[in-house]
Amino acid sequence: FQELYEKPKPKIGYAEQDEKTEPKKAIDTDKLINYGIKRELVGRLPIAVELNNLGKEDLKEIIINSDQSELAATVVTLRQLGVEVENLEEVIDIIAEDALNKKIGARGLIFTINNMFQELFYEIGNNQGTYKTVVIGNNIINDNRDFVLKKTKAKKRKKVKQG
Repeated sequence: FQELYEKPKPKIGYAEQDEKTEPKKAIDTDKLINYGIKRELVGRLPIAVELNNLGKEDLKEIIINSDQSELAATVVTLRQLGVEVENLEEVIDIIAEDALNKKIGARGLIFTINNMFQELFYEIGNNQGTYKTVVIGNNIINDNRDFVLKKTKAKKRKKVKQG
């Protein structure tokens, strides 16, 4: 319900105070009803609180340390398939930056991560045992084929001398 908290744009004159220094105000039940939420539901909401937006560091913390981190699960699956992600820190930055730009918050991370790795899993799944590492490209968010797979080195077979 982000629109409930948006402040009207100032007309010609002084700009508003910085959001972080401005104290939070309680949400009036009439405001919720006028927004379109049914009275029956509003009556069941004992507390309405305005939350601050997540920053890039907050999103990175969620991506890395959440118990249900989609990226952590993806990395584990890749490792089970024998593939390591070489630039994991950059990948985390790319995901967090995308979430900030799109204003999708932490809930949108799952969709972004699944979409990012879809083509990669397809390629690895069809060529199991072929690749050892992957380097994710900076444009992976817009083009889920922006990655480079590095092949495993083939083991040299020893020649056996015959008789």
